[in-house]
Amino acid sequence: MTKVGPPESDPEALLQVRNLKKHFDNESGLLAGVQLDDEFPYVSRSTSDVRAVDGVDFDIKEGETLGLVGESGCGKSTLARTVLRLLEPTEGSVYFQGKDLASLSGEPLRRMRKNMQMIFQDPQSSLDPRMKVGPIVEEPMKAHGMLDEEGREARAKELLEKVGLDPQHYNRYPHAFSGGQRQRVNLARALSVNPDFIVCDEPVSALDVSIQAQVLNTMEELQEEFDLTYLFIAHDLSVIRHISDRVAVMYLGNIVELADKEELFENPQHPYTQALLDAIPVPDPRSGGRTALLSGDVPSPIDPPSGCRFRTRCPKVIQPEEYDMSDGAWRNLVEFQRAVERRAFEETDPDVLRSRYFQDAVPSGDAGTLLDEALGHIERDKFEDAERILVERFADQSVCATARPAYEIESEIGDGRHYSACHLRRDEAVATAVDEATVGGAARPGTEAPEADD
Repeated sequence: MTKVGPPESDPEALLQVRNLKKHFDNESGLLAGVQLDDEFPYVSRSTSDVRAVDGVDFDIKEGETLGLVGESGCGKSTLARTVLRLLEPTEGSVYFQGKDLASLSGEPLRRMRKNMQMIFQDPQSSLDPRMKVGPIVEEPMKAHGMLDEEGREARAKELLEKVGLDPQHYNRYPHAFSGGQRQRVNLARALSVNPDFIVCDEPVSALDVSIQAQVLNTMEELQEEFDLTYLFIAHDLSVIRHISDRVAVMYLGNIVELADKEELFENPQHPYTQALLDAIPVPDPRSGGRTALLSGDVPSPIDPPSGCRFRTRCPKVIQPEEYDMSDGAWRNLVEFQRAVERRAFEETDPDVLRSRYFQDAVPSGDAGTLLDEALGHIERDKFEDAERILVERFADQSVCATARPAYEIESEIGDGRHYSACHLRRDEAVATAVDEATVGGAARPGTEAPEADD
């Protein structure tokens, strides 16, 4: 993807996020990370950070809705809170209305918060049960010194009506409302200070389907009336498709695909996006169901894979250039390597394992020799040695492991930009920012490959 310039490079962007990172210290306590060594000074301290958000870039134009989707634990909510400076960023910039929020603090940051609000996931825990609905809606206005007491009450009642509640509910407590009504109260509270930008962190995930539709329609109406800009986070792809203008797909702290809504749903260019779309239930009992199942677990954000973060689960990982295997033999080898890593079998007989994993295609040449060596280790019950050969000589030699992908490709639907972090798109990319420099199998920070011509 073409490298993005300074914040003034896109006058239509209300929010611009550049190389945003949020790492959490995985250690706690006075002696956390302390290690004893044999040599002076005999004591050392090591740290292991959780890379919840690790180098994210995106823009949101004024008046649009950017949908953010991904599995639980991929960093969506952490990204949202870091953008709003509810969490301190580890690195990177967040330009909002031309100002870098990451560099603001104190009173300047507090004044900017008036233009940025958030709707939280749980409509019950995000409302104070000891406060009535009216004062809850008025609280942001009071914090920012807006209007007098009568003016705040009048605006609170007006907003309650706009979100579909009775203004007479002003003096009720949150427990007297249903889940959908409580989320409407959250929406009214967010609107009370006339924000330009609202982060919606799974605002309808806890609601029934019929209530979801009502709340989403209300949000769309209010967006048009108040000229709002949304960052909308959700698990449900049907919700994302309903409300979003563009969609970003997140995996293990990175955005792996970003495109206009219709382009992404009709022309997905990343295997993870394809897997998410394939997981959508089809209301047809005659359909074949899911065509691609992801194997394995999501890697730990403490020690994420080098190169492409998705490569340890990707069904289309690229074969290393030094081997000349058929596609079938390579896929079988990848499946076998992952099975060895997971200790998915107890069998040690090489013939049985060949029959199970390589019945239709067997690697030959150097790859076949290495496979025989790995099978020999398994026969002697040395799974660690077999795993080392399969990982170091095959998985770690793929371009998916040695270079972090970042490509922009042409859109088939519309003329918007389509970003895909997948090396399968390298031949069709119109721009790239691939980092091919590695140190110890991990991408070296601060280095970039030359960009392709547009």
